[in-house]
Parts: sequence; structure tokens; C-alpha cells
Amino acid sequence: MVGVGLAVSACSSSGGGGVSQSQLESKLKNEPSLKTLVSQGGAKGKVANQLVDCIAKAIKKDADQSDLKKYVDGKLNINDLGGKSKGAGNNAAAVAKSCAQHAVQSDKSSSPAS
Repeated sequence: MVGVGLAVSACSSSGGGGVSQSQLESKLKNEPSLKTLVSQGGAKGKVANQLVDCIAKAIKKDADQSDLKKYVDGKLNINDLGGKSKGAGNNAAAVAKSCAQHAVQSDKSSSPAS
């Protein structure tokens, strides 16, 4: 999962279940490598926020839910997240990369021509 962590508003979950998408995004936005990008604002900030969304979706899909909870609670480093199954880190990285490429492309296509 290290690749996903480097690639790139809390909601309460009912019944003490898993981590919500928004909790994970909020935690990711505080990662030093992403915090600077997200805080830039403008087009770069917009793309950075889309990338955080991509990373969160990929991690949520493939990471061990117990590890996710520990990560959001500040008890586990992002680089220490385990996968649900063998190869989950590679799957998450591929999902995040594909999503990120789409986010960057859609931002380029919506930018005014120079």
C-alpha cells in the first residue's frame, strides 16, 4: 500500500462499522505529502482534491478495514496499511492511478486554451 500512500469532513459511521469515505479523505488531506498540494487552491488544489478522492476510494476498496480504522484514528501510519488479500496494494495502486489520470485529463479538458 506504500505506493498508494505516496501517489498521492468526518462522518460518523453507524453501528461502529468501517471507516467512511469522507473520514478517509479528511485523514489523507492531512498527510504531509498531500496537505501542501490540497492547500494550493485553484486548479492545482482542485486536481489534488480529486486525487485524494481517487486514493481514498482505492484504499477503502482494497485495504484491511481494521487497519483503516487504526489509520483514521491516528494509530497506524499510511505506509503500514495492510491489504484485504495478496496483491491488494497493486490493485489499489492501479485503481488510484487510473482514477488520477482521468481526474487530470478532465481538468485539462475543462481548462481554457492558452
